[in-house]
Amino acid sequence: MTQRPLLSIGDFAQMTGLPAQTLRYYHRQGLLEPTQIDEETGYRGYTFDQTHHALLIMALRRAAVSISEIRTILANPDLLPEILTDHQTELTRERSRQDSAMAQAWQLATGWPRAEVRDRPTAAAVIRQVPGETAASDGVMLPKRVRTAAEALRRELVDAGVEVAGPPWCQYALETAADKEKAKTPQGPDWIVAVDLRAAGALHPLPGNAAVLHLPGRREFSVALPAVPTMAAYAAAVEYLTRTLVEQELVPDFSRFRYVLGQDHVELVLAVDPGNLA
Repeated sequence: MTQRPLLSIGDFAQMTGLPAQTLRYYHRQGLLEPTQIDEETGYRGYTFDQTHHALLIMALRRAAVSISEIRTILANPDLLPEILTDHQTELTRERSRQDSAMAQAWQLATGWPRAEVRDRPTAAAVIRQVPGETAASDGVMLPKRVRTAAEALRRELVDAGVEVAGPPWCQYALETAADKEKAKTPQGPDWIVAVDLRAAGALHPLPGNAAVLHLPGRREFSVALPAVPTMAAYAAAVEYLTRTLVEQELVPDFSRFRYVLGQDHVELVLAVDPGNLA
């Protein structure tokens, strides 16, 4: 049998672009073992066909795949598509978290944007109550499940031919004594998800577990938050909105805080106490 020609570690490093130190590290980790090792001199020899092996490892490392995952892939090549799919999903989530953090960093670096003020006329909304849940350890204020429920309600109305106005919104359910008692539990208060109607006429039939809420006219101030608002961002926005209203000698109505759910951001909205506008 013809012996395959060997490349020294220096030649192999030059061919693959992997420094010799990295090749030694990959050898220790069991990722890329030399074809031949001279026990007396320590000479490491690699074959040309190991360049494909090296290029795969390099590609995986550039994609931020861990050493342990690469070891699993090399031992079980059939698992490569599944592991890469899971890894890409996690990278997408991480990029979303980074984009959200960057958006908040820019927002804080330039100061809060001016609060937008709008006078909302008397209107009606279709609402649905969604159970609360224990606060997440990551400090996120608006559970994904709540946002999903709000978007689902809007789709149900649109699919039924109902004319809706604006994006869906949500707020804590604090209307009844039972709602307020539930707010004291570890699970926290329930949520109300809502979609404004373009016309206030009756709906027959209503979507399941839904009701119509008639809303009085009100003045509101809003400020934009990242799409996944944290407790810190929420607290800063509340302080900013409250200060804005006080500076204008307006009294905030804290019972009517709500989130308006945009595509790539969330608006925190604070209404003015109606008695203050009389």
